[in-house]
Amino acid sequence: KDSIYILTEEQIKLCKPIFDEMRKRRENQLIFSMEQGENIANYIIPALKNSGARVKIDKNIQDNFYEENLNTKIYLDKVDENISAKVSFDYGDVSINPIKSDLDKISDKILIRDLKEETKIINNINNCGFVEDKETFILKDQDKIIDFILDKVYELQNFGEVYYSDSFKN
Repeated sequence: KDSIYILTEEQIKLCKPIFDEMRKRRENQLIFSMEQGENIANYIIPALKNSGARVKIDKNIQDNFYEENLNTKIYLDKVDENISAKVSFDYGDVSINPIKSDLDKISDKILIRDLKEETKIINNINNCGFVEDKETFILKDQDKIIDFILDKVYELQNFGEVYYSDSFKN
């Protein structure tokens, strides 16, 4: 109140659609449904926080969200002549397979995920040559498999815990 804030370019880019919508509706607030809550929690709030904006969430709204630290687990296995990588994004008691779209909810509250880090991990796996296959990532190209084993497998340890099956080790 009674303050003027100078926004960065990134903050302007994030806030402009919100302000435009408020102006269009001729209201000084936007009301979001609970169904939109996951998008708010996973995209808008983190983007605002990452932009350096001071984000203040009303206590009544904040009670609908919860945050846990992201712990990533990658399980590597040999399947026929290929390598499979099963990825698990764990937030407390919630485990998320990034390939499956359905999230098993253990709470009525909405989990605020670290989608930026999740995307970075998936991009790294894709850059190794893995492609989605059912519930895992699979690496089929023999040249890429050799490159992965000799060089890139150790890079995955930067993103979380990496587990190797006995068949992968041999």
